[in-house]
Amino acid sequence: MSIKLECDIENIKEACKHLRVALPKSKRERSKAILEMNFKPKEVHLSVIGAKYRLRIEAECFTKVMLPFVILDTIVKDWKGDVFIASFDIGLVTFGGSALESDAIKIVHPENQPKIDLPINYSELNLLQLEFQYSYEELGRMNLLSKIDKAKEHLDESVRMALSALSVYGVKYDDIEKVVREKIRNIKK
Repeated sequence: MSIKLECDIENIKEACKHLRVALPKSKRERSKAILEMNFKPKEVHLSVIGAKYRLRIEAECFTKVMLPFVILDTIVKDWKGDVFIASFDIGLVTFGGSALESDAIKIVHPENQPKIDLPINYSELNLLQLEFQYSYEELGRMNLLSKIDKAKEHLDESVRMALSALSVYGVKYDDIEKVVREKIRNIKK
């Protein structure tokens, strides 16, 4: 099943520019950012964690295409012509007579994909709480595992710093960890 994205090049450039602002600052993390393109009749919503952009297009299906943002951004930056046309298939994007294969290009039905809403300025607490709300596989599909691992490392470092400051008062590692664990599990709906 091939999904076609056709729109004015200036519109897709504007969308990429808008989404680029929400990407992580580190080049390594930026290259891992996943773009979701939710196709609906007459429009497509492009989103990365923290930003969303809507494009009006001629679409006739409900589906979601997921791929690394850097793939679409690079194609758009190098595009020659007034109309941008790309077709997406599982593991493949074709554009302007070229094709790019990647296992990171996925097509899923929106109902089979979890909806993870993180605020634009999400905190490490928000990331750590996701582990209690979603499965490991769902978090992997949403490209959040490395961010959660980084938040865990920072948490461990913070607990050790707190222990260093509070150990003179008889506070133990388990005491601090228990308070933090309760805070993480206290998920507000």
